[in-house]
Amino acid sequence: MDEYTHEFAHHIYHTPTQLERHSGIIPIRTGYNEAKPNYKIGPSSIFYYSFHFVLSGSVNFIYENHHLQLQQGDLFLLFPHRTHQYFISPEASETLRMFWIAVDGKMLPLLTHRLGVTPQTPYVKSIFDSDFHPCLFNLAETWEKQSKSDDLILLAQLISLFNQLIQMSTIKTQKYSADHWLNMSLEYIHLYYTEGITVKDIADYLGIHRVHFSNMFFKKMKVRPQLYMKKMLMEKALTMIKDTSQPITQIALTLGFSDIYSFTHSFKNYFGKAPSDFRK
Repeated sequence: MDEYTHEFAHHIYHTPTQLERHSGIIPIRTGYNEAKPNYKIGPSSIFYYSFHFVLSGSVNFIYENHHLQLQQGDLFLLFPHRTHQYFISPEASETLRMFWIAVDGKMLPLLTHRLGVTPQTPYVKSIFDSDFHPCLFNLAETWEKQSKSDDLILLAQLISLFNQLIQMSTIKTQKYSADHWLNMSLEYIHLYYTEGITVKDIADYLGIHRVHFSNMFFKKMKVRPQLYMKKMLMEKALTMIKDTSQPITQIALTLGFSDIYSFTHSFKNYFGKAPSDFRK
């Protein structure tokens, strides 16, 4: 590792290949460090996703006016365009060591949802142990040694590593608080409400029983999840009818309805008027 003013670190940078740029995960940089007593990053923001693994010691992490201390085995994620700050804990007796993976791409929103991290809760505690460390350093070795002709190897290793993280995170799902479950369900609903998702789909995503999820959602939101999704769908439909010139048939299909008849029936039951009445 090279010595810097606030750390000893090894940075591995990467220029994505054409194949990587068109994939769901675009590798950008990785590396690892040992922090000095004056270690501090930020406040700042980045343009990609950066996963940080706490290998030893502890680190203070500040995001969205929240301040928490993370320990060995914890993971935190820096989301794009979100201000963050992290620094060594003054009272820490053990050296802070971290590993990071910076990536981008259209698959990242889905991966982070599966992992259970959101801009509101950008961390998972006790998600990995020392047995996971070799996976990280093997990735770093592949990242550093790969040539332009073996970019598929790096992509495959990245996907495999994220799959391991998601599997480990799923085991922890039952320990999430009701607020965390709610945040995850809302993120999922807002992402997929036009795809015809059901309450069971959301419950399966969270790893909990459908009835338990529905009751928990109602307790927090004062409305059943299916009615919440219907409200979102109908309000989106009304906005598209009023603010765009798209044919109503196209709007119906865009919002996940099988045909204009089922859309018109649902719309009229909700608003008391047919979609065409709002364009007269």
